[in-house]
Amino acid sequence: MRTNRHWLRKSSPPSPGPTASKPPSAPSAPTTATSPPKRYTWQSGVETVHRLVKDEFFDRETFSSPQDFWAKVTTYWLYFNLFRPNGGKGWQSPFQIFNASAPALARALLDWRHLNLSQLHHLHLSPPLHRGHDLLSFPKRCQGCP
Repeated sequence: MRTNRHWLRKSSPPSPGPTASKPPSAPSAPTTATSPPKRYTWQSGVETVHRLVKDEFFDRETFSSPQDFWAKVTTYWLYFNLFRPNGGKGWQSPFQIFNASAPALARALLDWRHLNLSQLHHLHLSPPLHRGHDLLSFPKRCQGCP
């Protein structure tokens, strides 16, 4: 039986091998993969997180301002990603798991802060383009479009 692996693609060209400018111990190019067709459960972990966050946070909270949103979402996200017990991991929190296996990393995670991408998005797009979702403020018609 032939295995179909067309869905696994390298994110950059293959390494040319050892050369004078690249020592043999240098890491090779990273690879990325997408879920193959009809593998419906491969994203189940992500979907579970989305459902939990929706059920535990967004369905229960109201926000009076952007500042109120960021205060609440930061608190919840730190709880969810560090201290919320996980039934699939023996009811340990992510912090407990990291603290047992990599204590230095666990301490560094306590300094984790959110990043509001909407405040940084103007740095990547010129002023007429930074309306949101990388959409043009004034859509243009293409040449030859009806």
